[in-house]
Amino acid sequence: RLAVEKGKEMSQLTNAMHKSDDDEEIEWCWVHVGDDLAYDCGGSKTIGAKTVLVELAPEYGQTARMRVEGKRPPWATETMEQLEGHKKMSENAKDKVDARISHLSQLPEVIAELLGEDEGAAE
Repeated sequence: RLAVEKGKEMSQLTNAMHKSDDDEEIEWCWVHVGDDLAYDCGGSKTIGAKTVLVELAPEYGQTARMRVEGKRPPWATETMEQLEGHKKMSENAKDKVDARISHLSQLPEVIAELLGEDEGAAE
């Protein structure tokens, strides 16, 4: 909630600094980009963000996806019970994803689509 409040506060400051003669206000939008379905997409979508899930190719060793599959990375400190809880939260967050990317170079285009700056779909 603090991030949302801070974002709105910054939006108000931006509007005050850039107010034009026609009193056009700048619209505020939070786009959350992350690799964890539960924490990044589920959590941020719940409080109003647009979400982008980063699913990198297997050779990059992305571990958030392992947790969804119920596997623990070798360095993990979470218990099996915590892992199971995370897996359930990930399952519940599947419909909270606005867009998916497999490489960070895709991010500018996807953000433009999410903000309505492009006619294409965001996946």
